[in-house]
Amino acid sequence: MSEHHIRHPYGNFFIKKSLQMHIVGRIMLALFLSAACASTALTLVYYFKSQNGAFFYMSNDITQVAIPQNLLQVILPAFFVAEGVSILIGLGIGFFFSRQVAIPVYKFQKWVEQLKKGNLKARISFREKEHMQDVTADCNALGVQYRETFARIKKNVELIGQSSVLDEAAKRALLDLQKELACFSD
Repeated sequence: MSEHHIRHPYGNFFIKKSLQMHIVGRIMLALFLSAACASTALTLVYYFKSQNGAFFYMSNDITQVAIPQNLLQVILPAFFVAEGVSILIGLGIGFFFSRQVAIPVYKFQKWVEQLKKGNLKARISFREKEHMQDVTADCNALGVQYRETFARIKKNVELIGQSSVLDEAAKRALLDLQKELACFSD
């Protein structure tokens, strides 16, 4: 994966759209459930407290007399605005972190595709070195191990091919094996 492309982080925001939307959906579900629980709790607490007596709303104007007023009508709109802002912030966080998950998944997928095509020199790398360092090293070591294994197999197939004691079936099988190995680059 030594190909270097010009980055367009906003134009290519959705690297793995289904995965990213799944993550954002889960975060939004958690936020909506949290908002619903908080709203319900606030309403219930107010309802049960209001059964014991009246709440008074005090104005900043000291000349005005304290009048009984439903505090829920004062608090609930502010609460819903705060919940709306938190949901928007959660949406932004969800999109940001979904991309942080989708990029490594995308790179692994491309690396595996290269290996499947026979490019055993394919390497994987991440800018997030501290988080992915062990996985990167293991994946690249696996590529080296495959390359070395296929090189040994090719060498042994060539040695077997030089033998003069092979019957026709063995020669055909050997040719098939050589064709198959030819699609893997050293």
